[in-house]
Amino acid sequence: MTYWIICDMPILCLAIDIFMIIRISLSKDDEQEMIILKRVLLFVAFFTAFDCILSLLEIGPLNLPFICIYLINILYNVAGSCLALSFFRYSQVVFGIETVGGRKKRKKTSATMVAIGAVLSAYALAVAIFDTCAYKTDWFLVRMPGTFDYGTLDVLWYVAVYMPMLVIMYYAIKYFFDRKHFSNREKYVPIIVFCTIIAIMAILQLTINDSYPIIPMGITMGMVFLFISNSETKISHDELTRTENRRQLYRDMEALIERGNRVSWYLLMMDGDKFKLINDGYGHSEGDRALVKMADILKVSCRKQDAKIYRFGGDEFVILKETSGASKEECDREVEEFCQKIRNRFDEYNASSGKTYKLMVSIGYAKFGEVENDTTRLLINRADKMLYKAKGYDKL
Repeated sequence: MTYWIICDMPILCLAIDIFMIIRISLSKDDEQEMIILKRVLLFVAFFTAFDCILSLLEIGPLNLPFICIYLINILYNVAGSCLALSFFRYSQVVFGIETVGGRKKRKKTSATMVAIGAVLSAYALAVAIFDTCAYKTDWFLVRMPGTFDYGTLDVLWYVAVYMPMLVIMYYAIKYFFDRKHFSNREKYVPIIVFCTIIAIMAILQLTINDSYPIIPMGITMGMVFLFISNSETKISHDELTRTENRRQLYRDMEALIERGNRVSWYLLMMDGDKFKLINDGYGHSEGDRALVKMADILKVSCRKQDAKIYRFGGDEFVILKETSGASKEECDREVEEFCQKIRNRFDEYNASSGKTYKLMVSIGYAKFGEVENDTTRLLINRADKMLYKAKGYDKL
């Protein structure tokens, strides 16, 4: 029965990991985030497989030569370290930050770790060949049929595996509560959940039974959560501008409406002035680049603000903005100042872009709750009418 428990769960986890790898491969998504996620899944699969083998070695059903045990042990440690580092890199891409420096520094760090790993592996092999006593080795983990022991350098492996995850969890929690990253708050939740699952499973592994592959099960559970979250992000985000789309807008508006009068918020609707002239005069490729630049300017404008941006369609964008004023007049003034900051940023871009055309936006906004039984549709209609008035003509 023990053999079945140890074998079945890792095999199930491997099947799930392979399924996710195939799904990502078939999607032909060439974004860096998906490429690195696939790499993380590959290391998860290797880590799970080697953990299963080592567990079977410990309880005795497998009887392999001592040198093979060391080789498997080395591969297990390498897979765990590579998993942690690749997840660290994946998190950096998700966050859009460089917590360990630029590309050159990453290459130098990777080369150093590879060199250290090669030296330790050579040392472990030498010990395996010339000294068959498990209790005299300094390798990270030593597993033999019927015995289990930690080497004196096992702390290095825990640092290599868990330290990157702790660092990422720190940044995820920090950015989640930072107003500067308010518009990207949803990105940090899956990372926090993943690290939390790993921490819980690691504690269970140590307190329940070292032989059972609990940590690989937890890692696979975390990867499933990341995979589902990533898939939902693809559905809720605009592919071109990397902002959230209309579908997510409606979901977030309904969530705000459910909160009622506990929070004061506005819907700002904006679109590009004379944007059709850019497409007609410079081509749709340049028009796409202009749309991306518009989105980038709006993203920067939403930083350090309780504001979130969405692409509504075409060259139209929507921002949901929470306000803190005590009265409607104060809230209106806060939103108008926000709108002026957006216009100023477009002016700054036009002055320094060197383009022969200008990017400009008109903005209309409406406050939720101004009419009785306010709804998503009513709020959008009011903001839309204000947008057309801002353009200088009335919508029929």
